[in-house]
Amino acid sequence: MQRDDGSEKRFWFQFDPTIHAGHVLTALTIIFCSIGAWYNITTSIVVLKDENARQEVRMTKIEDDSKTKFNEIQSNLSAASSDQRNQLVKIRDDMNSWFIRLDDKLDKKVDKK
Repeated sequence: MQRDDGSEKRFWFQFDPTIHAGHVLTALTIIFCSIGAWYNITTSIVVLKDENARQEVRMTKIEDDSKTKFNEIQSNLSAASSDQRNQLVKIRDDMNSWFIRLDDKLDKKVDKK
């Protein structure tokens, strides 16, 4: 406002549209960037949670598959061990019977002389 003498009357608060528009734009920019950053972070968290859930399912499947494979291998190994034990027992019994027959033959030869 101008006075009658041509000087401006100063209020305790003088409105300067350029300065206040700059403050408003700065505040709006900060708010806009904060909202964008918050949205980006929440989206990243959701994506990470989904990825974590998929990895948990994958790890559970791998654990189940490995347990199944381990049990299969363990049963195959047990069967192979049992087969080898049976074959060794058969070889031992065969060798015992061969030696008994050989001993009988030698005894007969000795008795003949």
